[in-house]
Amino acid sequence: MEERLIAVEKQLRLWKLLTLLCLILWLVVPLGWASFEGGLLESRSFVLTDKQEHHRAVVSTSDDGSPSMVFYDKDGKIIALLGQKTDGNPEFSLYDSNGKVLFKAPAPGQ
Repeated sequence: MEERLIAVEKQLRLWKLLTLLCLILWLVVPLGWASFEGGLLESRSFVLTDKQEHHRAVVSTSDDGSPSMVFYDKDGKIIALLGQKTDGNPEFSLYDSNGKVLFKAPAPGQ
């Protein structure tokens, strides 16, 4: 049981690191490109697709203006979500390949 817990914790740390790196790249690359071109890059949503045109990441705002960033696996299942709930509080979730929540912040009920 302890070995399984250690393995899951390693996997969770890896997902957190990958999500952070993707977030940094997602923000830095377009901002750097806009600065390089001397312009402003604006949109209500940005969609990152793979070679088969499947959505792999989406950065968007809802009708009320709340921002969100969602990452998808190759099968179109959500693997990570970073956003703002309707009450204005932040939300961060990581999911396994079956859609089960691996990590959620803030914890449910907070």
